[in-house]
Amino acid sequence: MLVRSRFRTLPVGDEGGVRNRAENETAPTDSVFPDSALVDDVWLALTQAMARRRLLQRRPYLRDILNDVPALRLLWQQACAPEGRVALALIVDVMKCSGLIWRGGLVAAQVYDEALSRTWVWFVDKLPTYDPQRASFTTWFNNKLKWMILEESRRALPPPKTTELYGLILPDPYAWENLLNEWIDLVRRDQALMKCRMQGNLRLSCQVLLLAILVAMQEVGEFSWEAIAQHPSMKEERDEGADEAMDPATLKRFCRRRCFARFKELTLE
Repeated sequence: MLVRSRFRTLPVGDEGGVRNRAENETAPTDSVFPDSALVDDVWLALTQAMARRRLLQRRPYLRDILNDVPALRLLWQQACAPEGRVALALIVDVMKCSGLIWRGGLVAAQVYDEALSRTWVWFVDKLPTYDPQRASFTTWFNNKLKWMILEESRRALPPPKTTELYGLILPDPYAWENLLNEWIDLVRRDQALMKCRMQGNLRLSCQVLLLAILVAMQEVGEFSWEAIAQHPSMKEERDEGADEAMDPATLKRFCRRRCFARFKELTLE
């Protein structure tokens, strides 16, 4: 059940009617919504069109709002109310104008745009499940966006013959960063991955290759075999006297046939 504040739910009427009513309405202060400039300014932006336009032009201040739990709670509760479209629109505008939505790094534009569109649909649908205490709107959104990008990348590729890294069960969006850190720690400690070597290049282990992939996912949200082949760790693991970079297709075959199976076992233990 959603917790309702003492704020009166904003009606979905014309801007002028909301503005006139706002003259006699002020944001109350209590233990849930303490007296603060951030909460007051959010309330004004919810009730006055001009205040909303001014607020959206202040990018650093928007970022402060997105890091303030009482302000987030106010926006969330108003957006989840039966007539919460004004608050929902403000949340979306604040997120977009803050500059904090992840831009995709090296992700292909077509993949990013589709994932971004799907993430907005998910965000609106799942907003009632959001917890202001756990993350800001943008952190929650960006974590899901990265998973959407992985899914879109998978859809753009032919089905793999063996389980791929991105074929694992997707976690709670809040857990993205923690999950990657856990995976990296598992790979670093696993002796089987360290001992599993590429035929024809015994210096390269599954451990080194998987770590390169996980670090790439941590930094840019996806990986490509071409980028992995150029990764500094791959250069260090080339056989002595080899001048050329490793072949991406060779890395891909080695990882699919030898590394991903053990990696999946680790994540399920």
